[in-house]
Amino acid sequence: MILASIMSTLASLPFMLVAIFALGFSIFIHELGHFLAARKRGLKVTRFSIGMGPKMMGWTRDGVDYRISWLPLGGYVALPQLAEMGRVEGGNPSDQVDESEALPPISFADKLIVSAAGAFFNFVFAFALACILWWTGQPTSEEMLTNQVGYVSPTLSIDGEAVPGPAHQAGLRPGDRILKVDRSAVSGFGDIQQAIMTGMGRTSDDQPSLSLEIERNGETLQLTLEPVLTYYNVSSRDPVRTIGIQPAQNLVIHSVSPDSPAQKAGLLPGDRLMEADGTRLFRLQTFVDLLTAHPNKTTALTVERDGSPHTILLQPVTIALTRPVLEFTLLRNQLESRFTVRPEWPTTQEHPDLSPDAKVALILHQIRSDHAESLRAFQPEDRIIAVNGKTVNSLSELTSMLSTSEGPVAQITIGRNESTQTLPLLFSSIQHQSIPPQTQPMVGFAIQDGISITHIPPHTQFVKQIELTFRILKALFHPGSNISVGHLSGPVGIVRVLSDLTQVDVRLLLAFLILMNVNLGILNLLPIPVLDGGHILFAIIGRIRRKPLPLRIVASLQATFMIMLFGLILFVIVKDSVRWHGDVREENDYERYRKLAITPQFLSGPEATKPASDSEPASVE
Repeated sequence: MILASIMSTLASLPFMLVAIFALGFSIFIHELGHFLAARKRGLKVTRFSIGMGPKMMGWTRDGVDYRISWLPLGGYVALPQLAEMGRVEGGNPSDQVDESEALPPISFADKLIVSAAGAFFNFVFAFALACILWWTGQPTSEEMLTNQVGYVSPTLSIDGEAVPGPAHQAGLRPGDRILKVDRSAVSGFGDIQQAIMTGMGRTSDDQPSLSLEIERNGETLQLTLEPVLTYYNVSSRDPVRTIGIQPAQNLVIHSVSPDSPAQKAGLLPGDRLMEADGTRLFRLQTFVDLLTAHPNKTTALTVERDGSPHTILLQPVTIALTRPVLEFTLLRNQLESRFTVRPEWPTTQEHPDLSPDAKVALILHQIRSDHAESLRAFQPEDRIIAVNGKTVNSLSELTSMLSTSEGPVAQITIGRNESTQTLPLLFSSIQHQSIPPQTQPMVGFAIQDGISITHIPPHTQFVKQIELTFRILKALFHPGSNISVGHLSGPVGIVRVLSDLTQVDVRLLLAFLILMNVNLGILNLLPIPVLDGGHILFAIIGRIRRKPLPLRIVASLQATFMIMLFGLILFVIVKDSVRWHGDVREENDYERYRKLAITPQFLSGPEATKPASDSEPASVE
C-alpha cells in the first residue's frame, strides 16, 4: 500500500510541477502588472518578488532586486513611494530602502493606477485564456449543461442515516426544469449546484431554506425546500447543502454485452431509452431502481430507434458484483482485532466459483485492531497459507480451522512478497461471519458518456466567473449561509486541483485558471490593508483629508493585517491537508472495494445466473 502510494505520487509529479508553474505564473502576471505600471508612471521600484519570506534566489538589475522567495504564498513589488512593505513581506533590514532617501511624492492617479494594475493584468490574462478556450473548445459534461431534473432521491444517506430527500418531499419530480434558485436565474446543472451550496435562506426555526421556480408541462411552479447538510470530505467535515437531485441524461445505448438479456432481446447501440413499464426515463438510475425493486419481473422497455418507438421485453438476471468475504474477530483482554479475508482466483479463471468451498488463494484484505502487535505482525495483502501447520485453500477451511483452534494461540503461516513466515495469533475467543457476494439485477447495456466540446464566448466565461466569485464572497460573510472560511482552498488545494485537471485535459486546467485569475483580481481589490484594495483605500482617505496617512499608521495596519492574512493562509493550508487526508482515505476505501469487485459476466446456457426472487431484492451499487 505504501509503495503504491509512493509510485502514484511519482507518477503525478510532472502534473504537480505543471500545476505549481500555473499558480506561480498567475501570481507573476499580477505582480508584473504592478511593476510595469510603476515603471510607466515613473515610480521607484526596489524589489520584485514571487513568493514571500526570505530570499531563495534572485538577481539585481537597474536597482531592482528580483527574487523568488521561499514561501509560495503570493508575491509583491516593493514601491516605497506607495507603501513600504519590505519589512512586513520579508527580507533583512539592510535590504530595505534607506528611509532617509528623499523620494518625490506621487499623485493620487499614480496610486490608483499602480495599485489596480495587478488585478487588471489578472483580468486581461483570464480573458485571454477565455479566448483560447473559445477557439479550442472545452470538454463539458452534457449533464452540467441541462436544467432538467433526471432523478429525485426519495431518501439520502447522511452519516449512514437515511433521511427523506428534500426535493422529493417538496414535490420536485424527474422531467421538471429548474428555472430559478432563490430567485436567481440558472442555465444549467452546474449553476444549480452552485446556487444550492451557496444558498443563504433560512426558515423561522433557523433551518436551511431554498426556493425553486420550475417548469412542468408548460406550467411555472414555485417550490420551497429545506436542504440537508452533507459532507463532501470524510476528514474535513465541511458541511454543504444538498437536496437530492441529479441531472437528466441523454439515454443513448453505447454498447450491449455479449450473451446478456439486452442482446437476446434485440437492443442495439444507438437506441434511445424512453420508458420502462410505463415510467418515463430521464436518468438511468430510475431504470436501476425498477430492476432492483422487482429483479424477477420482465420489464417492458420502450426505446426510440430510427425515429420510431419500439417496445422490448427484458428479463434481468442477477449478477454477483463482489467476491465473498470472511471476517473474523479475535477478542483478548476486552480488546479486539478484526481481520477480513478475501479470495483471489487465478487470472486465467474466467468465471470464478463464488462458493466458500472454492479452492482459491486467501488474501488478508483489511486489519482493524486495538492490539499494536497485531498491526505490526500482519499486513494487508499477506497470503494466508496455513493454520497450525495445516494448509488452507478455501474460506470454509479457514473458518473451520479457526473455529477448532485451541486457544489462546493459533500459528498462522503467511506469505509476504517472496518469503513465508509463521506468526502467533493471540486470542481468548474468536467470532466469525461470512459476507456473501453483493448482487444486482442487470440486463447488460451501457449508456454513452455524454461529453461534448463547447465553444463558450469569452465574455460569457469571464462574466460567469465574476458572478461565481461574488456569490461565494457574499455567502462567506452572510449569516444564513453554510459556507465558511473552512471551505476555502489555499496553495495546497489549488495545486492539487490544477494537477488533477491537467491529468484529465489541459483545457480543464485553462478553465480553472480563468476562475483563479478572476478570484485573484477581485480579492486583491478588497479594501483590506496589505492588499491592493488597501492601498487604494489609503489613497482615497489621503485624498479626502488632503494629506497622506502617517507612515506609522499605515505600517501598523499593514503589519496587523499581514499577521491575520498569514494566519488565514496557515488555517487554509491545514484544512487543505485535512481534505487531502480525507481524499486519501476515500481512495484507499475505493481501492479496497475494487479488490473485492469482480467483472460481471453474462453466461450462456444452463450456467447463467438464475433471477433472484421478489422476496429477496438484490442490492444496487
